[in-house]
Amino acid sequence: MPGPAIEPTSATAAHSCGIRDAACTPDDNVTRHKRQATRGSNMLDSPTRHLLDTLCQTMADKPFLVVTGAGISTASGIPDYRDKDGVRRGKQPMMYQEFLGNPAARQRYWARAMLGWPRIRAA
Repeated sequence: MPGPAIEPTSATAAHSCGIRDAACTPDDNVTRHKRQATRGSNMLDSPTRHLLDTLCQTMADKPFLVVTGAGISTASGIPDYRDKDGVRRGKQPMMYQEFLGNPAARQRYWARAMLGWPRIRAA
């Protein structure tokens, strides 16, 4: 049975969190988001909701970095580099030594990065 909703300690913490959950929305948006978030928030148990609240507060208090795996990036529209069987497709990634030791490789790297940026930005 899911625990009660845990309200964030401040609207700033909830707003900065950016998670579309009733426990992480600013007071002025709770009503609007509650209808959309109720189904998902009911799936969280009390310890998870407490951790989510703590996470929201931490994220609001200072800069943070989230390191994720391929499952997050592909779900957001960023293409992966392997097929369904795990076989690499496309070009071999550039190794650090090649990047540092070859000016032409660096130019190619940055040119490809500029071409790929619109797709990453849109994800």
